[in-house]
Order: sequence, then C-alpha cells, then structure tokens
Amino acid sequence: MASFASAWKAIRSSEKGGLAAYRVQREILPSLGYGLGRLHAAMGIKAKVSTPKLPPHPEVDEDEESDEDDNNTAHDLSSDKPALVTETLRPTQPTALRVFVGSWNMAAKDPFVTPKGEYIGHDAASAKLEAFLPPGYDVYVLGTQEKVSNHLHAAVLARLDRAIGGRANSSYVALHRRDRNTRRPRGSSSNSTASEDSESSRVSAFAVEASGSVPCSPLAPPLNMDHAQWALPPTHVSAEKQKPIKEVCGRGDGAFLTPKATSIGIYCLRELETSIEIVQSGGYKFSMASGSKGGVAVLLRVAGQLLTLVNCHLEANRPALRHKQLSVLSTKLAHSMGFPHDTDLTACSDHVIWMGDFNYRIHTLDGETVLKLLAAGKHMEVHDRYDSMKDDIAMIPALQTFREPRKWPSFYPTYKKIPGRRTMTNAEGDPTWPARVYRVLFREPLYKGGKVKTRVPGWCDRILYSSEHNTLTVEQVECTEQQASLRDNYCSVNDALCESDHSPIFCTFRWSLH
Repeated sequence: MASFASAWKAIRSSEKGGLAAYRVQREILPSLGYGLGRLHAAMGIKAKVSTPKLPPHPEVDEDEESDEDDNNTAHDLSSDKPALVTETLRPTQPTALRVFVGSWNMAAKDPFVTPKGEYIGHDAASAKLEAFLPPGYDVYVLGTQEKVSNHLHAAVLARLDRAIGGRANSSYVALHRRDRNTRRPRGSSSNSTASEDSESSRVSAFAVEASGSVPCSPLAPPLNMDHAQWALPPTHVSAEKQKPIKEVCGRGDGAFLTPKATSIGIYCLRELETSIEIVQSGGYKFSMASGSKGGVAVLLRVAGQLLTLVNCHLEANRPALRHKQLSVLSTKLAHSMGFPHDTDLTACSDHVIWMGDFNYRIHTLDGETVLKLLAAGKHMEVHDRYDSMKDDIAMIPALQTFREPRKWPSFYPTYKKIPGRRTMTNAEGDPTWPARVYRVLFREPLYKGGKVKTRVPGWCDRILYSSEHNTLTVEQVECTEQQASLRDNYCSVNDALCESDHSPIFCTFRWSLH
C-alpha cells in the first residue's frame, strides 16, 4: 500500500494531476478493491471526503482511453471533484444554517409591473413579498414555475434589503455557478437543458444584488450567536466567470410571445458566499409539447456536505403519467448534473429538498363538495383522507426516502384559485369564503375548444425533503393557532400575491454543520 500511496502522490504532483487523479479514483481504485478513504488513511490525509457523491468528470468521455491525454495541457480541475478536495476544517462549534425554501407557480403573470409594463419599484415590490419572505435566514431558495417576470430577482433582493433595516455590515447576494467550460455528458438526452444551444431549453441568468442585514425571523427560534462566531470552511472560490443556473423554458397558456420558465433562485448572506459552492446544475424538459414542464436541480456544497435542490412542474390529471415523470426526473436530473445513467437523486448528495408544482389534486370528491368542507373548516380532514401524494411517496421508488413536513393549520389547498381574488381574512366566520377564493368551473380558452371545465381544489404545490444523516431538519416554530404548540414551519401564503391561480408556499429548515 505504501508504494501505491507514493504513486498517488506522484500523480497528484504531476502536470496532469487533475485528470489523472480523477481516473485513479474512478477507475483504478475500484478495480483494486480500494476505497478512497482507505487510501487517504494510508497516506495520512485527514479530511472530510464524500466518496460516493462524485459525478463523472466533465472532461472524460466514457470511451476515452487512459493514455489518450498525452498533450502538454495542464488540467486544474480539482475544484470540480468533491471527493478529492482535502479542505482543512477550521475548529468551529456545531451550528445550524437556516434555510428558507419557497415554491411559487406564477401562472405566467408578472406581479411586479404596472399596467404599462414598467417595474413598480423596489419599495412596492418588497411590500408585495412581505408575507412570503420572512427575514432572518442565511440562505433563501425560491423555486418558480411558469415564471415570465424579468423583475422577480430584483424584487426578492429588495425585500431582503428592506426586511433587515439596511445594516451596513451584511448583505445578500444571488448565487451563481462558476463557469468551468464543461460539456454535456456523453449520452445525455436531447431533452436535457445541459444542451445549451437548444431554443426550447434556453437558459437565463440572474445577477442582481442588494444590501441588507439579518435580524432573527419572528417565526424562527433565535440563535445565541452571530455569524462572526462561526465560519464555514471556504471552498476555494475563485474569481471565475459566472455561469447561469439551468432553467426549463417553453411556451403555453399565458406565454405565447415570451417563454415561461421553471427555475431556481438562490440567495445567501454575502459573508457566506465563498462558503457555499454551486457544484453543478442541470435540467430536464419532458417534451417539446410540454411547455415549461420538467425539472431543474442545483447541487450545493457547504462545509463538506452536499445538498441537492430540485424544482419541478408536473402534468395534471393523469396520475400514471405523473408517476412516470417523478421517476424520470429523479434519474434524468442527476444525469444532467454529470452523474452516471440510472443514478437516483438521493445518491447524489447527503440531502435533497424537492419543491414545485406536483399538480396533486383531491381525488374522489367533486369541487362543490370540497368547497363545502372547506367552509366547514375541515380542510385538513380532506387532506388526510383524499390527497394522493401520500400514496405516491409509498409506491414510487424515487420518493420512498422523502418526507413531507407537517402542514400548518391554515395550509389550505393552493389551487385552483381566482386570479385577483380577495383575501381570506376572517375566513372562519364567513362560510362563503371558499366560493370567493376557488374556481371550480371555468371556460377554457378558445384555442383549446372553449368548453366549460371543472377543477377540484388541491394541494398542488409541495415541498419534500430527504436527509441521509438527519442533519437537515424542518424548523419548529410556535403555532399560535394551536395553543402555542410547536409545529413544522410549512405554510401557504393565503392573503398575498393573488395574481396567480396558485398560492405560494414555503418551508424553513435547519441544516446542522460543523
């Protein structure tokens, strides 16, 4: 083993160390029965290594011979290989990164423009988002479906700025992936948004920043420390060219001139920017005819842990197709990020948070019956008996390690609502409120036939999570609606952002780090 370790050191110090070291890990070690941890132990390397989490190297083709790279080009690709990074972890106290995750089907509406199409300004945009984005979190993740707004990210950062009072010693930034000039993995489907020259899979960037500071959220337990007392180990962030996170784009209802998109936006405190690395991002579009339906994924690395963020928009009213789409996304999204074929999303990282418009509906009941049950305050009984996600989690292999947080008592069905609807204030005292909020009968557009269709309200918009070591947990907050009991902070936004026929939802997490 000593000679093997010497050979490894020689490879690492060679001119072509990056690519050769990758081949040693991916090809030579497995053939000899060695694990990377065993090799590191023999070499005296003490580092946190996530051996099984490494996607195929972007510079290696599956049929490339080991002696093919004989030119004099140096490969500095070590930052692309999570398992080979030997970070020196600075001694810190265990703490929890506080993560906000939101999902919002915007229904091809832009709530941040005037009737003339002009941006409403930071103050007005911030006020619109007040009920959706509570202050005080280290990382904000926002998954959107049917997004057409060019102002969303400016509005989000304006909200974060104004929510925290403009303290000068901190700010939020939008995270981007560093451009490593990687190419699409061999064998990748033409539907994958890793193919950036496809018009139907157009990708776009956001690069807006705003300043602010960070008080504790009124909904979150206070931390007895500030960020200066704990520092995540830097992940060797360099001043490389920024690269956009993938989006799935397409045209359809409400978006014929401008494509709508399924996308993910990630924002963090500026002092954490060099400690949170976007390792990869990818996307998958179901078909050319599916509009913006599909999914996107982003792989983050923080303090030696990997977190995959997924946002999806699935087909409606066809359970068998939805089951297939969930299974397909689990492997196609992993492959779009560079992992081998048939790799499941949960095998890519320590944790996965999966958000989006899953298009789940209430089965068995008709729309009018559901409205009556909502008026009687029995929405959670309807959910527990007639919602179909619970069955899917049990029967679809791709979802069996996932859990859904426990919904807040006022987490009403998120769809199909009347765009521009009135708020639900004092709903309990008014039995007519469901008819003013939900639309169970509507006439479809003329280009679809103009027929009157029925819609049953449903919890379409959901957030799921999977944690390998249970170090990613749902934040518990005091629930005043149930005699000060602690509940999962998993809520729907009922009385704001009413332009869409969906309500936004959010859940907050505590991610334990060392």
